Amino acid sequence: MPNDQSGYLYDVLQILKRHEVKIERATSSFTARTAINYKTGKAESKQFPAGTFLITTEQNRHLLINSVMSRNLAIEDSVMYDMATWSAPLAYNLDAFYTEEAINIGKELVNQIPEVEYGVENLNAKYAYLMEWNQRNAPRALAMLWAKGYRVRSALKSFNTGQKAFYPGSLTIMLGSNREKLAVIAKDMAEIATSAKVKIYGTDSGRMSDGMDTGSGDNRPLIPPKVALMVEPPFDVLSCGQLYFLFDQETKFPVDRVRTSILAQTSVPKFGSRYGLADLNNYQVLILPSGGNGLGQVFEKEALEQLKAWISAGGTLIASESAANFFHSATL
Repeated sequence: MPNDQSGYLYDVLQILKRHEVKIERATSSFTARTAINYKTGKAESKQFPAGTFLITTEQNRHLLINSVMSRNLAIEDSVMYDMATWSAPLAYNLDAFYTEEAINIGKELVNQIPEVEYGVENLNAKYAYLMEWNQRNAPRALAMLWAKGYRVRSALKSFNTGQKAFYPGSLTIMLGSNREKLAVIAKDMAEIATSAKVKIYGTDSGRMSDGMDTGSGDNRPLIPPKVALMVEPPFDVLSCGQLYFLFDQETKFPVDRVRTSILAQTSVPKFGSRYGLADLNNYQVLILPSGGNGLGQVFEKEALEQLKAWISAGGTLIASESAANFFHSATL
């Protein structure tokens, strides 16, 4: 697995390390003639750089490794129950390969899993701070920025400062748009970078060497959305818990848990929240966990029409697992 700085690779390596899997690192570049890409399933001849992480199956934990690292997860036995796993490289969207050929190169044992680079370059920037969105904890950093009251923009196009390229989705915190924060902005950027473990880059100019300038209309303001998460049957409690954990512990972005018991007794957009009635029109995002077979009773014809009107007015509906299947059939 080639090194990256997104953070997801290190998450997987930490999991393997906790289970006493031996992890090695190549001390020089090498070529694998039959490297099979996890994402495509196709074999190719590929050169890997020094620093590539290597996990051999010829070790004590080979059963665990084959279980979590295997690409083919199809189980032909119809009586198999609760013993399958996700393919870790695919679940974490890693740039990973596997091969059955021997890799005879210099290696070193990895005793300490590295951390992603974080901190602020050019802390006392004169114009803006920039942050790449592909970082593992960029959503947490954005939530922290919003919690502190910062106005943030998101790039629709790529740009280059002359020292570094930034891609669509990159965030911009402009000093001119946050004048009330000028006395503390450098301190806040350092705190957010350290706490969220993200890399932030300060720039002294909005003029870029390539691509859009930071003041461009293609650098759009991001408005903090108000998010509702449906809980209670027919929504699956485990699916609800997983989604809430993502918001509460990982992203640390506030989300309102909304009960379906009152929703089933009233019509959308009025439904019950943890603290009483809530209006769907007060939310910009509605998240539906896996919902089993009971969604037809929750979202009957009138409710579906009202939900469709809310979406047409700009609302965002996120349906997962069986809830996605329901709405696909409902043809919103």
